[in-house]
Amino acid sequence: MDHRRHLRALTLLAAALVAAGASAADLQPPADTQAFLPVDEAFQPDAWAEDQTITLAWQMAPGYYLYRHAFRVNVLGDALPAVFPPGETRHDEFFGEVETYSDQVFATLPLPERLRQQEAVDITVRYQGCAEAGLCYPPVERTLHVRLP
Repeated sequence: MDHRRHLRALTLLAAALVAAGASAADLQPPADTQAFLPVDEAFQPDAWAEDQTITLAWQMAPGYYLYRHAFRVNVLGDALPAVFPPGETRHDEFFGEVETYSDQVFATLPLPERLRQQEAVDITVRYQGCAEAGLCYPPVERTLHVRLP
């Protein structure tokens, strides 16, 4: 079920419960749902430059993973081809056979010639991941400020 249909179904359910006289306590998510980490704690991106290469890194909390196919890297509006290592293969309910990363992953990005004279650059990264316990986050986009050598 796509996210919009899922959200609509939950909204209709909440409206029906309110109409039936449900209290606010009845509308709280189950306790185990509240245990999921916020996205920025579950997946922590970082980046740094060495020589003519930028290294992108993500640290994942235990029990969380990122999808390899969901990574996108942009510098000054241009998509750049970051090089990722092979991931772990798993069967995903929505995407079929996919590669994922648990714990941490490092990718490299050759520094484009046009950026080599700058002192710093902002890199926009997009990624998506899930918790092993069943929660998948929507795609996330973050901007990382990188000082260049």
